[in-house]
Amino acid sequence: AAVAIAYALNVVEPQSAGIGGGGFMMIHLSGRGGDSERHDGDGRGRERGRTFAIDTREKAPGGATPDMFAGVPNVRFVRIDIRGDRWRHLMNPWQQIRLPIAVAQHGASVLHCPFGTAPRFSRVPRVPTIHDLTPMDFTPDRPDVIRWFRNVRHAARSAAAIITGSEYSKGQLVDRLGADPSRIHIAWWAPADHFSRRPTDQAIDETRRAVGLPADRPYLLNFGSMNPHKNSDRLLQ
Repeated sequence: AAVAIAYALNVVEPQSAGIGGGGFMMIHLSGRGGDSERHDGDGRGRERGRTFAIDTREKAPGGATPDMFAGVPNVRFVRIDIRGDRWRHLMNPWQQIRLPIAVAQHGASVLHCPFGTAPRFSRVPRVPTIHDLTPMDFTPDRPDVIRWFRNVRHAARSAAAIITGSEYSKGQLVDRLGADPSRIHIAWWAPADHFSRRPTDQAIDETRRAVGLPADRPYLLNFGSMNPHKNSDRLLQ
């Protein structure tokens, strides 16, 4: 079943599969006779008889650690577990009800929403990250895009501050959402140097040989799809 789903995904959503794509996988390693058997094939020491998930999309940089913000003034680490919702694409009670309640109960001073939308009502200031408005350029009449755009517009207009990734996106937020330009802050989409882990020269040489790339030949590696808004054709030109 998993293989069939992967093939179907490559056909209907090619930008979400392969190199540069994202995905989620739920894995269950069944045990035998109730015993737990160690499985180290992936280098992570999974145990048979348990269920776990692999997230290949919302992935933190390699240099990130759970305690990376320890010692930062005015920051404390609190884990909040909130039950999900089956009907999140219609009314999203997780975001609109459970999230703001949990934020208020745990005494947060600000709510950062990294995916553009935000709760309509919140007792603390909201700071959404709005990457772009690309869906409105290609499928503006789709019901789900219309609903998404309405939610993003409300998030932008009610936000204490907005984070985006470029001057172009900032202009789009001002022109199409009516956002206040003084509250928009640009954070370039690139990790800081201390988050990068350069592979060894041996690993680089092995990769070059595997793809048939001579050591003296320049190359360009693009982790993106061929959708028009990615501008890959212009990049190659």
